[in-house]
Amino acid sequence: MPVLADVYKWTDPEGRLHFTDRPPPADGRLVSVAQAARPVEASPSPVASASQNSATQSGPSAPPPADAAAAARLKAGVAADIAAHDAQACREAETRYRDYVAARHLFRSGDGNERVYLSDAEMEAARVQARREVEELCGRPP
Repeated sequence: MPVLADVYKWTDPEGRLHFTDRPPPADGRLVSVAQAARPVEASPSPVASASQNSATQSGPSAPPPADAAAAARLKAGVAADIAAHDAQACREAETRYRDYVAARHLFRSGDGNERVYLSDAEMEAARVQARREVEELCGRPP
């Protein structure tokens, strides 16, 4: 299953171009940030893990914070951002599930953006999938 990851394109002080999964260091100049899909293996092989680790570690990375308190603040900020994102994703999944359950008809966009109404079986499958998403994202049934 592919996942999206940020890809940072930046140049170093010597003008060399870099592509990394981390923001550029302070002396680097950010050119662009894009999202790229990459496959995720359920259990990567030792060879794949070693090559991914060496590729990740070989490129320059941002310098560590000057003190432990700054590092703790950064980690706490990231944790808060992740928690907020997860909570928003849960709310959106719950809203979608409630809408699907309450709807008498569901549709998808067809060619030319016309509405193509789902059959009863397709509606049931969509509702089941929406409930599954709530359970996965919220960690509980709706």
